[in-house]
Amino acid sequence: MRLTAVGIRNYQDKVEARQDQREKTIMDLYAKGGASTIRKLFGQSTVDNRGINLFDTKKSSTDDLESTDIEKSYLETPNVSTKNLAIAENLIKNFGMNPSAVAKLAIDPTSFERLEKYINNLSKQFSEKKFKEMTKEMAAEEIGSILDSAIFKQGTTSGKLDMSAIEKYVGRELDSLYKTILQEEQLSSGAVVFPERVLVETPDPAKIPGFIKSALSSPYNRALQEQGFLRREIAKFTALTNQGTNLSPSQENEKQWYVERNKEVTRAINEFKKDRFGELAYIYGGSFLQDMLRNYASYEELAPIQELISVSEDAPPIRIPANVLAGQDPRDFLNYLIQKRILRVGDQFILYDPTTNDTILQDYITE
Repeated sequence: MRLTAVGIRNYQDKVEARQDQREKTIMDLYAKGGASTIRKLFGQSTVDNRGINLFDTKKSSTDDLESTDIEKSYLETPNVSTKNLAIAENLIKNFGMNPSAVAKLAIDPTSFERLEKYINNLSKQFSEKKFKEMTKEMAAEEIGSILDSAIFKQGTTSGKLDMSAIEKYVGRELDSLYKTILQEEQLSSGAVVFPERVLVETPDPAKIPGFIKSALSSPYNRALQEQGFLRREIAKFTALTNQGTNLSPSQENEKQWYVERNKEVTRAINEFKKDRFGELAYIYGGSFLQDMLRNYASYEELAPIQELISVSEDAPPIRIPANVLAGQDPRDFLNYLIQKRILRVGDQFILYDPTTNDTILQDYITE
């Protein structure tokens, strides 16, 4: 086949037209997506120095700039790849993410995949530890909370664009104005840091009694300690009586209080051993409630926990008889019980006159 002057000139015109079109494509992409798009596309190129694929070999990624994949990456939000747009669509459609979040996440190209992995893992945790599936509404709330707590770090300047790769794709040196614009551009990349979110495991319903028994080991140990104290105090008064000592009215009141209190505590201990925990919640009231909410607030949705919290909230104050001896501090017995840690922080009490049953003082034990 013989090349004529006209044929060569036509061929050159086609080459120049293609080069002009590619140059225009580069600047269009820059206008739509910024420098980060250019850098992402021109990490490498298999096009020869003239920018012509003479033998119609397999096209490189840069040869497909005019393809629909490139166009899709700029729908709605700049600087978001087709892959990230697909992830965003999944998060919006299946997890209820607000579409406005796409623009926030766009500063960090890795954030889309990380958020998708994050919410999928959270959904799995929810199923495994909460015994129910995460609904779309729950997922939307979780994503909203995640994004509200996330740290969005705006990009800082990094390197200049790879002009050699760009010009290799075009097939010639860029127009001087275009080249100046691109050479002056500094690329930036941001970062999105998501907070940690781990669901506390909810125990298997069949194991709840054992779980609660373990959780309530602190008030149970308190009951055992108090039972020992009460029995020792009762024994002291019994010994005095056996020795023929007449007990004062205050001592009689104290002895009676020990006897009745010992019955309550012993009953709570025996019930606890049978996996019935209400008595323990009832006798310790406020301090029991504080322990539950401080250590086991994440389990509040469990019916048995709610029931115990309700019982402790309804528990009456511990009634303490005042010292009625003339010249004595009415709070002597109250202070003794506090000193021996029978009454502890959070316990509500009533100090009353044992002769009239009138309330002298009602308060909580504080630090």
